[in-house]
Amino acid sequence: MAVDTQTDPAFQAATPHALFQAPTIANATNFQYRYDVTRDGKKFLIVNGLVGAPSSPVMVVLNWEMGLKK
Repeated sequence: MAVDTQTDPAFQAATPHALFQAPTIANATNFQYRYDVTRDGKKFLIVNGLVGAPSSPVMVVLNWEMGLKK
């Protein structure tokens, strides 16, 4: 949500409105945020949970420091 504001001659706030449309994730639990804002405040990173979409495998490499010493 966003609110247009005016500060001169006095502070005034308009009616809140949607800043953009974004996908929602059903059954979000534990009040976890599904988005973040970039450090400069100009972009949002939003998790897009596609139900039924295949996921890519994740590879976890343990003890990777040993591979650097070879």
